[in-house]
Amino acid sequence: MPQPSLSPDLGRLPQPLLATAQAARREFLVALEPLRGELFRYCRRLTGSVWDAEDLAQEALARAFTRAAQTHQPVERPMAWLVRIATNAYLDQVRRPAPLLVEPGERAAPAAADPAEVRDALAEMTTLLAPQERAAVVLKDVFDLPLKEIAAMLSTTQGAVKAALHRGRSRLADPQRDAALARRTAPDRETLDALAGAFTRTTWTG
Repeated sequence: MPQPSLSPDLGRLPQPLLATAQAARREFLVALEPLRGELFRYCRRLTGSVWDAEDLAQEALARAFTRAAQTHQPVERPMAWLVRIATNAYLDQVRRPAPLLVEPGERAAPAAADPAEVRDALAEMTTLLAPQERAAVVLKDVFDLPLKEIAAMLSTTQGAVKAALHRGRSRLADPQRDAALARRTAPDRETLDALAGAFTRTTWTG
């Protein structure tokens, strides 16, 4: 199939190139359509909102299309692959400060996490992950601390932190995690409240 040539006019992209990109995107989305319902349900559990879940699912599919275009390796277990992409997109949104409109000279107060949402997320993580896996995932994927600092905080090595991250992320991205949650006992409310309080106050030792 001949490739569309670039236009000498740098002010625009040639229409054949755009048509090729659009056709590839349509074909990609059609191929993933059987997984869309499961992806949406996962995004709904992450966001707690139908509208936010739809936005997150769309963002995950857009990122997936970009990654698929950049890889030369086959994508094994596409649902797990989409879950990882959606999880990373959600964490990026959580870490990104929301834009606030303030009057000149007025200071915006720091945004606080919703304790109920934090408690629900921690309940799932606490149920699924071992303590070191849980701490590694929160400190790295939520607070984006360097591996060296996390290792010092957990009194372990950077290699052990990497291994804990890999295990924790794999468990959270596992499409069968609902079944795993159903088999395990969730922590009691007092423990969750203590964890949520430490999380929202950014109390590392807690």
